[in-house]
Amino acid sequence: MTKFICETKNLSKKYKDFYALKNVNLTIPKGEIYGLVGENGAGKTTLIRLLTGLNFKSEGEIILFGHKDNLQHERSKIGCTIEMPALYKDMTASQNLEVQRIQRGIPNKKCITDTLELIGLSNAGKKRVANFSLGMKQRLALGVALLGEPEFLILDEPVNGLDPTGIIELRELLKKLVKEREVTILSSHILSELHQLATCYGFLHKGELLKQISTEELNEECKRHICLRTDNIQKTTLLLEQKGNINNYSVYPDNSIRIYECLDNVRMISKLLPSNGVIIDEISVQGENLETYFENLIGGRKNV
Repeated sequence: MTKFICETKNLSKKYKDFYALKNVNLTIPKGEIYGLVGENGAGKTTLIRLLTGLNFKSEGEIILFGHKDNLQHERSKIGCTIEMPALYKDMTASQNLEVQRIQRGIPNKKCITDTLELIGLSNAGKKRVANFSLGMKQRLALGVALLGEPEFLILDEPVNGLDPTGIIELRELLKKLVKEREVTILSSHILSELHQLATCYGFLHKGELLKQISTEELNEECKRHICLRTDNIQKTTLLLEQKGNINNYSVYPDNSIRIYECLDNVRMISKLLPSNGVIIDEISVQGENLETYFENLIGGRKNV
């Protein structure tokens, strides 16, 4: 069984002299929620369109479910919503799903009622899609993607139009799909929402994939902490434990110490160490949210 649901190797999309995507090497592990992060124009939708076969690549490879050949067959295991999907506005939610069911050759009509319940539109009744709110249309679009129980779900801005309650419900639904159905998800969300949902991330900027990182690694890098550098690590850690009663810290290969407690009492540490013969080279409170992390990541490339 393949470890990765989706891989790309040097994937590029070029329009004349402009690269919308350039040499993207992406790996999405099975059973993960992969958060695709990037500003408008970064290439998120272009990447999604290439993966789903809605556009042709210029260079590179796409590997789905471990296969790089016969991708049309592999894409039958994918459910997706891209931008605002086309819905039949003069039909109800149930009728829209029925059309999709017939087109895809899904035999069991029960999947329609199950899907409507899953996306919270069971009570939409005979209301035509033309009279739906934007949030209801987003739910129905997700329902279309979920028909046929896909193994890989690709969502382009799925929270667009949802109120705060709807966003929370969608978040819990996606987590449920991963846990109960072992669905793998690629999603571009608003950053604050991704931080509560994704288990790994890919950062796109100007068509290039700058970095891939797991949630654990990201939390470690973003975690608020006291960054400490001194002239004597061994003596510093001894003082922190014995006289400062501080045990929640880590020592890094660059000889820095990250302290994850006592954040509101930096002054105590800055007094404790020098009074016991330790010279402090640096002491500061650090840590970022996802927005700041991304801004810092692309900061050195803004003029590239």
